[in-house]
Amino acid sequence: MRSASSDAASQASPELMYCRSPRYREGTRVLMVSAKREKGRQQWVKADVYRIRETSGAMGLRMREVGGLHEEFYMVVIKESKTSPHAQQEYEGFRWVGKKPVHQDHGSTECYEVTIRRSWKAKESDGQQISLSKGTRVRIRERHSSGWTLGQVVKPDDTVDDGPQGFGWFPDKLTHLRPTPAMTTPANKKQQTRQVPDEFSDDHLASVFSFMAPRELSTLFSPRCPIRTPTLHQQTHVTIDCSTDADHRFWSKTTSRGAFQLGKLLVTLTAVSIVQSRDDRWWCLDKLMALVEGHAAGRQQMAEGSLETIGWLMAALETVEQEEWDADVLGRFISSSRSLKHVGGARRDEAWATAFEQMHAGSLRQLQSIGVVKLNSHLGIQRLQVALTSRGCVKSLNRLEVQIPGVLFDGDIGDLLAMDTLIDSCCESPDVVRTRGRLCSFELSHFYSDDFPAHASPFFKTAIKTAACCADEVIYTIGPNDFTHPIDTPSEAAIEIASSLSFDKVELVRVDNAIFFALPAGTGSPVPDIINHLPHFPRARVLHVNGRLGGAAGRLLAQKMPMEVVKVAFGRHVIAEDRRGVLEALGARRQMAKVCVGEDPWGAVDPFDGWGSNSLPAIHEMFLSVPNGLGDAAAANLIHEGLSTLLNGGMRGLRRVEVRVRLGVHDALGDAIQHGTSIGDFTIQHRRSGNSWLLTGCLSSHTQDNKTSP
Repeated sequence: MRSASSDAASQASPELMYCRSPRYREGTRVLMVSAKREKGRQQWVKADVYRIRETSGAMGLRMREVGGLHEEFYMVVIKESKTSPHAQQEYEGFRWVGKKPVHQDHGSTECYEVTIRRSWKAKESDGQQISLSKGTRVRIRERHSSGWTLGQVVKPDDTVDDGPQGFGWFPDKLTHLRPTPAMTTPANKKQQTRQVPDEFSDDHLASVFSFMAPRELSTLFSPRCPIRTPTLHQQTHVTIDCSTDADHRFWSKTTSRGAFQLGKLLVTLTAVSIVQSRDDRWWCLDKLMALVEGHAAGRQQMAEGSLETIGWLMAALETVEQEEWDADVLGRFISSSRSLKHVGGARRDEAWATAFEQMHAGSLRQLQSIGVVKLNSHLGIQRLQVALTSRGCVKSLNRLEVQIPGVLFDGDIGDLLAMDTLIDSCCESPDVVRTRGRLCSFELSHFYSDDFPAHASPFFKTAIKTAACCADEVIYTIGPNDFTHPIDTPSEAAIEIASSLSFDKVELVRVDNAIFFALPAGTGSPVPDIINHLPHFPRARVLHVNGRLGGAAGRLLAQKMPMEVVKVAFGRHVIAEDRRGVLEALGARRQMAKVCVGEDPWGAVDPFDGWGSNSLPAIHEMFLSVPNGLGDAAAANLIHEGLSTLLNGGMRGLRRVEVRVRLGVHDALGDAIQHGTSIGDFTIQHRRSGNSWLLTGCLSSHTQDNKTSP
């Protein structure tokens, strides 16, 4: 996380710190207390060490604030020499450091070197007086319950004053050190318990406790404790952990509001880690979001500015499970990972490319699987391939799921071939690829595509089969290839795949003309032989034949229909001969509920012709419309003669005929066909329907009973 810097304040006074190891080097970044105060509260800023001056006993560090107006800091750090056993004693469960053991030249006892924090004067019993000014380095040799026995004074040149060795007791508040319960108490002094002196400020205590996790701090300090807030202000890294029972209880019971309030106190936060289980991970993410949002709110309340950007540094991130994330959001989330093995979710090929393009070179070397790739365009697939291979994903995927498009048209063959290339580059083997589909329209004309491979790959075959299994509609679209390609002799690869398909979900079968394709004049209906190699459509109930040249394809598809067909519809340009051919292909043994001629849009060529064949199936209902180009009188005459012929023709199974006519045509009929008129065994009824009339001929109930009785 990166935030705006604060305004620089006046130069801070030198501070004295204790260094347990040589961790200060040029470039080391530390947190310092700025000289600027706001309502008595300490202001913490980041600073870099830019100069180090070493002496035999200490090192002087010069630091400069990162950003802002570069506030200067100076700090003296005492070097650590050989540590005595006493320096590692614990007090109330915590390790106190800061005492420097020094071996005396006189060989009596160990002593400790400290620096006087406040000027002090004392007079011993023998009348000798000692005066110690602030900053004087002294050595102490005997510890008591409330103070120290002064030993030697260290001169500026690091030599030791070998004067009197017993200046007596002086109070511990003059140094940063506090005696421990383990020390020896003089016999003439009573053991007593003392609180931390006032000079040991909350900020210094906060420095001691800042290494503790929020869970540990919550057990030690109440929310109102003055030490808790400055302690949290110093923390730069927090782990939301559920790997132990204690951490799991703490974080799972922390509400989102509580995590938000905690984040407001973590104003110097630079990193958040999540250690979560696979089977219980959502609460971790909720706490993470609340913590980061609280951090942003806390930064906005600081004088040094609000949060600018939030970034994720997760080099060890291996698995990401997500749904419906924006591609840019996902890309930023995983961009820092160097160990990514799996990314879940389902998205289009170009969206996956957008996500992976934000990662660095070589960061996908360990990638083993990604979620579902929804095929959308060959350009998107090519982008995805480049994004994967250029970042190290070469022959590393051991699982890949591909969703076939909802409509598999001629142009989609190129998408499948592009995916083939990606699989060859990124997958261990073609066998690791799984395909899935959804309800779609399966286009048969792609078997004649220029892109259809002569030697289909396993993925290509599987993709075509998957699309067929999921299709609820089969279409043959008549286009340019039907007149420029040898459609009567499909390729061996096309025949092999077509014969292996299964259309168990198909309910509608259609023949259409390609959009904006002008059919050549004087040509017959194309006969696509690939249909002969298809299996039957066991659940298909509706057959639509549209277009002037769709008759031959319609006949071939009719032969694949089941015995019971609910509806056959013909477009207005299908001639009577082609209609009869399609119906005869269905066979006389079939039972058909409905036949529509010129249903949408209205109008048909010779709607009353071609119904006298004995090879037609049994048709129960017919819906007819007359050509729109006829005048009202001519249309009325056609309807009068056509209905008389049709209803007296004795069609098998016919029970109802409906003819839709324009208002003018209805008026032109006059008395020729009045409401209630009988034609054969049918009674004609007139009914207004919007801007048209419906003439309905219904078989009389007496005749219908005779036809249905055994």
